Amino acid sequence: VFEHVERRPTVSMIAIEGDYVYIIAEHRYEVDEVVDKFPAGFVDDGEEPREAAQRELQEEMGFKAGKLTLLERLTPRSTFDFPEYVFLAENLIESSLPCDDGEDIIEVKKLPMKEVADMILEESLYYSFTSFVFLKYYLQTHKF
Repeated sequence: VFEHVERRPTVSMIAIEGDYVYIIAEHRYEVDEVVDKFPAGFVDDGEEPREAAQRELQEEMGFKAGKLTLLERLTPRSTFDFPEYVFLAENLIESSLPCDDGEDIIEVKKLPMKEVADMILEESLYYSFTSFVFLKYYLQTHKF
């Protein structure tokens, strides 16, 4: 017996300002706790991933991106079948939309990139494919 799960595509955003990155504290109902994570969400029917990324930024953070760059398109190769688009959001502009899908955003946090990298390595940031993409971006843009 084999399992195969399909779901809508998702987007996630690495929103940066200088050497800082934004994450959100959100109550996750599936684990019943508040977790720190990158902003993310589903691509709605008829919506392009770039449009979904802008919408999710506005709903979850109160910003839209003046510049939005696709960093990765990931597709898990196991039981789950869904593409995840990871965008780099820059030149942030205040702009908010109501969050209409029941998400419970507690706080938007602006943290140094190194601190977020450390959070990922310490497993204190809610893990996602975006964590991998962030670490890749961080290592490519910072000389050690």
